[in-house]
Amino acid sequence: MTLNVQIFGFKDCQDTRKALRFFAERRISPHFVDLEERPATRGEL
Repeated sequence: MTLNVQIFGFKDCQDTRKALRFFAERRISPHFVDLEERPATRGEL
């Protein structure tokens, strides 16, 4: 079973880092989108 997770947030946000750490501890590699670099597109939401 493959779990695809996307996390949208800011690199320096504490809650974003908590979410990334949560998945890393469970050996799930999420796809992170930094909203400072590029905004989320309609298809991603």
